[in-house]
Amino acid sequence: MIRLSSNSTLFFKLALPVFFVVLYGMITVFLLVADQIPFGNYKWVRYSNLVFYLAMLFILYKTVFQLHRIDCGPDHFVVTNYRTAYKYPYDAVESFSLDSLIIYTLGTIRFNSPSSFGKSVVFLLDRSTWDKIQEEYGQVFDQSEHRLEDNGQTTNPVES
Repeated sequence: MIRLSSNSTLFFKLALPVFFVVLYGMITVFLLVADQIPFGNYKWVRYSNLVFYLAMLFILYKTVFQLHRIDCGPDHFVVTNYRTAYKYPYDAVESFSLDSLIIYTLGTIRFNSPSSFGKSVVFLLDRSTWDKIQEEYGQVFDQSEHRLEDNGQTTNPVES
């Protein structure tokens, strides 16, 4: 098994949310329950901080919490959210796409039918192992055709 997702996935999935929730949560609770706050005793400071905290939790949930770890094998790949792991054959993939972010590359795998993690899985691609996976296994994802490539021949798993 070769890890397709980046090592940064663990940081973004676990460390960053826990750090933010605990640290900024404590600041928010302090601002809500303290009699005197350093910024003046204004109610708008307390409630705007609470709104910011809740908005950031929502943004973390919609972005960072959706990241998964992907490991590829010769005839299947494993998707995990660091609590549960599921093995899927390459035939279950409808499409594969890559979106270049400023620093990272975001990969999306769409399944033929809804899986345990939903219709699609999002992960941070590790570029250093991408070439290794293409060399090691005959089945790799072809991001330009948005189909599964099998030993040089492009096939559409939906039709098979």
